[in-house]
Amino acid sequence: ALGLLVNDTPDISSQQPLYAAYISDLIAKILQTQPKQTMILFNSQNMLESVYHHLQQSSLTATRNILAQNITGSNEKIIKNFALGTKMVLLGTGTFWEGIDLPQTKLQELIIAQLPFSSPDTVVNQMRFQQLKQQKKSTFWELSLPEAMQRLQQGAGRLIRTPTDQGVIIVLDSRIVTRNYGRFLQAALPQKLPLKTLAANQLAVELEKFWQK
Repeated sequence: ALGLLVNDTPDISSQQPLYAAYISDLIAKILQTQPKQTMILFNSQNMLESVYHHLQQSSLTATRNILAQNITGSNEKIIKNFALGTKMVLLGTGTFWEGIDLPQTKLQELIIAQLPFSSPDTVVNQMRFQQLKQQKKSTFWELSLPEAMQRLQQGAGRLIRTPTDQGVIIVLDSRIVTRNYGRFLQAALPQKLPLKTLAANQLAVELEKFWQK
């Protein structure tokens, strides 16, 4: 296995529309490099839909079957079609970060488009944030970051399920490299996973090298 961390994508926290357009093009290029079974994980349905519509307008549809949560069918139907197919692409969020068993060639590339930070806008999180503020504790360090680390660990676990599995994890959200908390998120990835930090334009070369081994 190999982990590739991209360090030069736009910062999603301040440039969401720009980020969506950029990673849509980047994901299309990754999918054109190798026809591998690929899952792409998002942290919001809006971003997922934006990337899905972009991919649907590209030449990828001639060679790849693209499945998307809440767009192309129920979760159960999407997972079943993905597991039974070849050269499939699945875009998911929410429950797709955990509890899905896709061993060996059923999943070969896992692309993490957004780091899995919980939305602060939900009623439950607003209550939890308020409690931490009353206790004069950091909502980010006490809640948001630990939850993101756990979810990232669960997401990475979708890829390597058996001793004979082979695959690549690609993190497109550059905050895992550029922010001071990025080292904690990197530590949430599998301990034995070799990590390589690189620019987006180096991805195709690294993927070619990995799959030619």
